Amino acid sequence: MGGAIGVLHDPEDFEFQFNHQFRDVDTLYAISGGKLQVGTSSGLNDPVSGASNRFSVARQQVFSQQLGDHVYFADGSNAYRFNASTSTLEAWTASAGSLPTDSSGNTPTLIEAYEGRIVLSGLPADRRNWFMSKIGDGRDFDYSADFGAQRAVAGNNADAGLVPDVVNGMVPMDGQLLFGGDHSIYALRGNPLLGGSIIQVTNITGMAFGRAWCIDPEGSVWFIGSRGSLYRMSVGGRPERISLRTIDDRLTDIDTSTHIIRLAWDDERVGIWIGVTPLAGTLGTHYFYDVRTNGFFKDVLGSLNYDPMSMLVFDGVSATDRSLLLGCRY
Repeated sequence: MGGAIGVLHDPEDFEFQFNHQFRDVDTLYAISGGKLQVGTSSGLNDPVSGASNRFSVARQQVFSQQLGDHVYFADGSNAYRFNASTSTLEAWTASAGSLPTDSSGNTPTLIEAYEGRIVLSGLPADRRNWFMSKIGDGRDFDYSADFGAQRAVAGNNADAGLVPDVVNGMVPMDGQLLFGGDHSIYALRGNPLLGGSIIQVTNITGMAFGRAWCIDPEGSVWFIGSRGSLYRMSVGGRPERISLRTIDDRLTDIDTSTHIIRLAWDDERVGIWIGVTPLAGTLGTHYFYDVRTNGFFKDVLGSLNYDPMSMLVFDGVSATDRSLLLGCRY
């Protein structure tokens, strides 16, 4: 099983269709029309089995993450996981403790994997908190269990504490978990049950919501900041503003609350695809950044039907299956 990344399209509800997908060797899985479907790089086929095989189309984005033989989903409303061994979508229930919810009953909107744990955040009424499952078990959220440093842990019951800023996104990065905030970035370094702490990386910029980031082969994180610029951050370093002398005026004009922003590293072209799709259904302007020449290239697809709601560099077994996939509105 590969990592959980990407999304495909919904031919019925354009602003809700793109959610999130993961891949198993050269097989794609994606949420389309609220249903988890299976396919290849050439397209989607039938939905996977499961009595409750539907996500909320009232959510514009769904994210997922793999742990072992299961892929877990976060859409703010539902709790599902995909069982790869049976190819079944099933209810995600806690085997110990309880899954995180806020005071209004909302479920998390953000999910990643870190040091063998499922990590959740983005509760609308608890936006500075974070929640980690037990190591190796995405269903165990018992924060009081006697499992030492392996047990589940959350920001509101750990010495590391809450993130000092609203959490817009999370980035697992070489032994640390970055929390991209509304106007700052913090890093959780190490295991929070073994002295791990949250420290400030920068208060100059935060991150756009969701997965507005990618990681290059050297391990550096590229991301769109909370105010629109493109940044690069190496392991242990501080964010470097890449777009400052080129197209920064265009990127800083982006309203990150009204656009879906996605980044994807492209090995073949040695650069970064930046998808900037308006939620309102107007034509988007997207960009490619060529690392070799330090050049930005504008990309307008000509029809709003083809604006990417998500993107994925698909690394299938066959050479013909290694390509950039765009999940479009229709």
